[in-house]
Amino acid sequence: MKRTEYTRPIELTEAIHRLGCGWVQIKVILLTGCIWLADGACLLLLGSVALTVAQEFHLSAVQRGLLMSIVFMGIFVGNLVGGALADKVGRRLPMLAAFIGIFVFAVLTTMVAGFHTMLSVRFILGIFLAVGQPAASVMTAEVVAINRRIHMFSIGLAFFTFGELYAVGLMCADDVQLARQNWRWLVKMGALPCAAFFCLATRLLQESPAFLLASGRKDEAEEVLQAMYVENRQPGIVRLMALPGVGTPTRKPIPTLEVLSRFQFLVSPKLRFVTLTVSFSYFTQNFIMYGGLYAFPQVLPEVGTDIPPAIALGWAAFAELPGRAFGLVVGACLTRRLGVQAYLGFSFLVSLLLVLPLLHPLSATRLSHSMGLLLRGAVDASKLFVAMGYCLLCCFTAELYDTPVRATGTAVCMAVGRLGAIAAPVAFECLIFATGSPISFMCVMAGLCLINMGL
Repeated sequence: MKRTEYTRPIELTEAIHRLGCGWVQIKVILLTGCIWLADGACLLLLGSVALTVAQEFHLSAVQRGLLMSIVFMGIFVGNLVGGALADKVGRRLPMLAAFIGIFVFAVLTTMVAGFHTMLSVRFILGIFLAVGQPAASVMTAEVVAINRRIHMFSIGLAFFTFGELYAVGLMCADDVQLARQNWRWLVKMGALPCAAFFCLATRLLQESPAFLLASGRKDEAEEVLQAMYVENRQPGIVRLMALPGVGTPTRKPIPTLEVLSRFQFLVSPKLRFVTLTVSFSYFTQNFIMYGGLYAFPQVLPEVGTDIPPAIALGWAAFAELPGRAFGLVVGACLTRRLGVQAYLGFSFLVSLLLVLPLLHPLSATRLSHSMGLLLRGAVDASKLFVAMGYCLLCCFTAELYDTPVRATGTAVCMAVGRLGAIAAPVAFECLIFATGSPISFMCVMAGLCLINMGL
């Protein structure tokens, strides 16, 4: 290719396509993946220590559920704040804030002496767990060609599983039966990697060229892209076409798309239905995923299967990895809508499958070997299909909205989804209290999948 073809002004999409795949994408996968790794580790640990914390602080079942729900309330706020920040100040800053905030407030949650103080600290911890997620999602989509986005999301979101496996390793080192946990040590060790991630991201993470161009900072976008071309060993000099209506380069964000305008645009007649539909899909996925993270560590010890609970959780977390790969295959072969419907159909069947072992007559004491295998298989399958669905949803959401509102749109859908995560722990505790069995909770999961499939 001639040099003149590289020096003529080109659109950002073409420049990203020419960038190819290389060290730049590896860096982005690693650094955005660290956001998901920290979330996976902290959330699984916070859910697994719920009984131990409740016993130490003499909490009721509802208070125990609130300790986890308050984290998801913080995540709800953090998603909204993180999306607005990512579209206002860039993708890099919210991710750096997430790393340092998770580390500080996870440590603080182990030092509090009362229930209400712990609620406050956990709420702030939830904010920092989520504030970097919208930025990480859109950054993943903005540095790779469109036909490679599902690959980036599948690999990047696998780090959530790595975080869960790290948490399982800590639980095995502490107490494989999850009966006498040193919960303070577990939470501190779960947050420790965030300090290292902050140092790495400060040095290696670059701002998204798509954000810079949409903000009118064309020269900076070209500079960042040129550095990316050098890292990926691509020839040529990058010159970008300015986006229509953006005007001359300036360090100020686009004046017509301030925070309130972005939210209003998402509920405009053009996008209202699709935003609501995708948001409900996130709600269902969060209810199943985080409800499982809260419920399974409590259900597995009670039913008395012959595998230690921590090991069973590790197998369930490991099942997410083929789920990411399955999401990659489905995303490459089907449209995003059909892929999401396929995930919902599989999740509906698995939710019903979870009920069968719990209906067994011996479930009140100890499951038979066959029923125990069925339960563990259903738990693993649930994690697999939820992981598949999250890949598809993240990729679909990143492609749904234009650059100036991409992070805000992603954040709104994620935040509505977090309402499912907020509701799941309290719903589990209330249904257990009312029925004495987790069967009703599994039926609610199946019902949500069925409703979502019809939208």
